[in-house]
Formats: sequence, C-alpha cells, structure tokens
Amino acid sequence: DNAPAGATEEEAEEAAEAALSTVDSEFGRTTDPVRMYMREMGTVELLTREGEIEIAKRIEGGLMAMMEAISASPATIAAILEMAATIREGKVVISTIVDGFSNPNEADDYVAEEDFDEFDAEDDDDGNGGSKALTKKLEELKRDALDRFDRMAEMFEKIHKIYEKEGYGTPAYAKAQTALSEELMTIRFTAKTIEKLCDMVRTQVDDVRKKERELRRIIVDKCGFPQEEFIRDFSGYDKAGNRVPSHLLNQKWVEKQAAAGKPWSTVLARNIPPVQELQQKLADIQARVVVPLPQLKDINKRMNEGEYSSRAAKKEMIEANLRLVISIAKKYTNRGLQFLDLIQ
Repeated sequence: DNAPAGATEEEAEEAAEAALSTVDSEFGRTTDPVRMYMREMGTVELLTREGEIEIAKRIEGGLMAMMEAISASPATIAAILEMAATIREGKVVISTIVDGFSNPNEADDYVAEEDFDEFDAEDDDDGNGGSKALTKKLEELKRDALDRFDRMAEMFEKIHKIYEKEGYGTPAYAKAQTALSEELMTIRFTAKTIEKLCDMVRTQVDDVRKKERELRRIIVDKCGFPQEEFIRDFSGYDKAGNRVPSHLLNQKWVEKQAAAGKPWSTVLARNIPPVQELQQKLADIQARVVVPLPQLKDINKRMNEGEYSSRAAKKEMIEANLRLVISIAKKYTNRGLQFLDLIQ
C-alpha cells in the first residue's frame, strides 16, 4: 500500500536491483560482501505464520535438548540449586533465571506459560496497576519455581545417597536421575541461564581434553609409545570400536609400561611423575563433576547437538526477518534514501 502509485512488484524489484548495482560505485570494492549478502538474502523465502511457528519450535526444541543433556550432570544440578538459594534469599530476581514453566513432553510447549517482560497498558487503569500486576506475577513465578527447586533438591539428595551406596549408573541411579531430569524439564530457564550452565560443562570438558592432550604429548610424542595403543588404553575402545578397560585414571599403567622392557620403557620411566600428576588431575575433575569422564563428554556432545539445532533455526529466523526488511525497503528505493540506509 505504501508503494508509489502505479508501481508494480516487478518495477520494485528492478528498482532494488538498480540500487544494489550502484553500491560498488558509491562505496567501493569493500562493499562487495554486502552486495553478495543482499542478493543471497533475496533468495530466502518470506516466512508464513506456520513457518515462523515451525522455526520457533525448533529453537525451543534445541534449548530443551541442551537442558535435558546437562540435567544428567550432578555438578550442573548443584549449580541450579545454588541459583535457587540466591532467589530465595532475594539476592537475584527470579525473572533473570526462570522465564516460566512448560510441558516437558512436548518441545513446542517448552515455552513460558507467562510472559513476565510484557504488560498490556490497557490493563493499567490507575497508572500503577501494571506494576502491581507484574509484581504479583513475579511473586507467583518465584513461589512456583522454588517449590520445584525444593522437589529437585530432595531428588538430588536421593541420587547422592544411591551414588554413595551403589556408584554411578546402576538401575536405581538411572531411575532417580530420570525423575530429576523430568522435574527439571518443567522449568523454562532464560537463555542466559542455559548458556551459563552449558559453559560450565564446556569448561569441564575442555579441561579434560587439555590434560588428555598433554598426556598424549608426553607418552606418544616424547616417549615414543605407539599412538594406536595409547588411544586404545586411554579411550577405553579398541580399533574396532569394542569396549576395553580404560587406563586413563590408572596410575599403575605408566609404572607397568616403564618396566615392560619395550623401546619406550626407559624414557617413560623418567616421565612417571608428570604422567601420574595429570592422571590425578583428571581423577580430581571426575570427583568434582561426580560423573565418569566418558559420560561427561557424552553430555557435552548431546548439549552441543541441541545448541547447533537451536542456532541453525535462529539463523533461519534472522535471515527470513532480514528478507522481510529488504522486501519492504524495495518499495522505497526511489524516495531519496540510499538502499543500504533504508535497510538500516
């Protein structure tokens, strides 16, 4: 409706193309990537309402997958319960950590039931009713969230007792862990909170991999131990992918290899202290995260898959939104403003 009288869609497209063709002459060769990007955006289809909903579901589904993955990390649950304590003490506003609640069985319902960032001005009759209504909603959110956190704390304590009695991964442990994950998945955390929790797991895994690389540098590069055997002994898998005993945390391994009379044994004997020191540091990490290191890596892998899915969907949404901006800007290319200024 805002296009000049008599202008057709074809004319608008031609005008936009003409505007793009002048970018080089006005801004020089450095703007080539801009022109290429604009043309690329021109191939992106405008989203329908159904398309928007589908992408939104994928974004939320990715976030849901991330939370489901890290819910298997006891250290992450402990961090969440620490956040709950700061909320209870009034040190942190609930809405900075929790958005709302959801049905954990449906990815498309992994959205806040209430939007605590918005308030309809029409509901504010006396000028401050909006503030009162928002405060009431935040109080309800806080109360409900703390109830759920309390249930999580009880479940977490149960898991801890099972771990001390039976160890990790027993049927009882798995059952209690599943119940805790299901409770956690009813809470929708803010994007910043999810990112903070995921960064914790990333840091832990990065620390593990850094020490594993250092072990490889000493044992393989410095001492000449066969790389294939190193991978088998320290990964817990043979060349065919079958499970074998892992010696990653076994400090007797290096002593045994040093006494084996192999070509690498003499040099390895001189490097027993640094190898065992790194193994001890890895054991300390495992004790701190309260989950076997292979499982920690699996948690990180599943978390990254969820993040990739969510980011890919966000990229599609951003490109579609920019395509909409471009399609609107095309209608105004002959009204005095440069095309890139219109986009801006």
